[in-house]
Amino acid sequence: MIELVGYVASGLIVVSLMMTSVVRLRLINLVGSSTFIVYGVLIESIPIVLTNGVIVVINVVFLYRAATSVEAYSLARLDPHGDVCAQFLAVHADDIAASFPGFSYAPDPGDLVCLISRDLHPASLFIARPDGTGASVLLDYATPRYRDLGPGRHLFRDRRDVFSEAGIELLVSHTSLPAHRSYLDKVGFTETVSDTFELAL
Repeated sequence: MIELVGYVASGLIVVSLMMTSVVRLRLINLVGSSTFIVYGVLIESIPIVLTNGVIVVINVVFLYRAATSVEAYSLARLDPHGDVCAQFLAVHADDIAASFPGFSYAPDPGDLVCLISRDLHPASLFIARPDGTGASVLLDYATPRYRDLGPGRHLFRDRRDVFSEAGIELLVSHTSLPAHRSYLDKVGFTETVSDTFELAL
């Protein structure tokens, strides 16, 4: 029974190191380290208790700072044919292909392309193709480090002026991927028909 506690703690530490989100890494690592403290007490190992006690404190301090810090988001409209858009797509091509199978981009001058940054670090790229007062979302990609809904909420909640300036009143996104469906629901989209989501602006 005692060994099982140690195995669970080890498993949690390993899983935490596989997380792309730093916050998730810290949360799971916190649980794993706390479990290791229990294990250390059970086997009466002071070094294990002390080491993991320090790790718990480090994780708690990080999570507190993450929860209380004010992160600065910014948005920049990009030229669909510009170098910044092309370079972003090229750098993240493999991850975009995994997240959005079948995506390929043929730039159109009328496309709305937005780069969302957090603390001046590029966090996500949004591409929509207007059609009248509506627009089809071609890409809404966030880099692994920033998949915490922040960039999406900034775009769809705080910067709706970008859409009004472009004459866009409705966004339409198509996806059957569970992770992206969940994301769309959380940032305010509503599924109207199977795999089709809309957001009235």
